[in-house]
Amino acid sequence: MARGKRLRQQRERAAAALASKPNALTLWGKRACTALTIVSIPLALYLGRPRVIVGPADTLRAEDPLKIPFVAKNEGYLSAKDLRFSCVIVNARLGRGEISGVLFGRPDPIRTLDAGENVAVPCFLQSVAGGGTLHSAEIRITETYRIFQGLWLVEWSFWFDALQYANGQYRFSPRQPPAH
Repeated sequence: MARGKRLRQQRERAAAALASKPNALTLWGKRACTALTIVSIPLALYLGRPRVIVGPADTLRAEDPLKIPFVAKNEGYLSAKDLRFSCVIVNARLGRGEISGVLFGRPDPIRTLDAGENVAVPCFLQSVAGGGTLHSAEIRITETYRIFQGLWLVEWSFWFDALQYANGQYRFSPRQPPAH
């Protein structure tokens, strides 16, 4: 009887000692969960970041095709804060000559551009022509905005060629930025 009691106590002590020690599987499981969390949070923020894309408007008004030909859309999942645009006419060929380096911008930022939202980009090319005919132009639109509650400032540039057809309509084609 004493021997059975002693064996039972030894088994209980061994079980208690084993239970008090974390096993290797538990340790690796905790480490894997920690590593997964450390990797997944920045990845989710990166994939969900705002992506503000600028492109030609779908419909240009025939009576004033150069008034607001560009639209910006937030294709990301998070909002872009303090969105600003600047529009630079790099080279323009007018009916009476050429101009370059004319800058248009929006002095006050658009406060927030939510996911899926569109906004017109203020790039008034008609005022460049000054009543003359604008035959072609190279246009650079630069946008800046803040993400993650204003922690990071993002800046992107989009380049377009503007060409006038014989019928007076304009076409805006995206192009690669020039090599420096």
